[in-house]
Amino acid sequence: MTTQKAIDDIAQWIRDHVAGDVEYKVPPASGRPNSKNYGYTLAHPAVLTMFDPPGDDDTIIAPCIVVQMTDGEHDVVRQKGELNIRLVHKIWNPGLHTPSSFTPNAEGWRDLDSFIEVTRSRIEQVLILNGHRVRTETVQFGFMKMEQALVDNYPFFFGHVSFSIDFFSMVRPAILENI
Repeated sequence: MTTQKAIDDIAQWIRDHVAGDVEYKVPPASGRPNSKNYGYTLAHPAVLTMFDPPGDDDTIIAPCIVVQMTDGEHDVVRQKGELNIRLVHKIWNPGLHTPSSFTPNAEGWRDLDSFIEVTRSRIEQVLILNGHRVRTETVQFGFMKMEQALVDNYPFFFGHVSFSIDFFSMVRPAILENI
């Protein structure tokens, strides 16, 4: 199994078991999203692997989950190890939109929290994601931090769900063949 295959498998599991069941606000391509004339749309989260695609510096894809491998370890003799996975969640929510008004607020964190909760609970219910066993006894989750402070990028909100999966190598080092 390759690292790339593991990341792709988890991304597909997220598409199949999480993203299709939730919808969140989508930022407009242009215009004024914070006006009463902006009729926001809802969409299922995009599922990306490792990094956001290149684009304008101001472009943040939301809603979405980015499947990342943060690091891993591999026991060469036993040919197994683990990959540490982080699912970065992104939400856009500038405030309360009604048919006739817009009220800005910083309550988008509530959408983010529910998004994280759905993902976390789905992982904990199955513990095997497209053939990859979740190794950790606890699934870590929370809001993204930078230098110990919560990331404040209103109207975008960022969080994560993190865990480890089993990783097996199919390649046996030549040096082990002679032992």
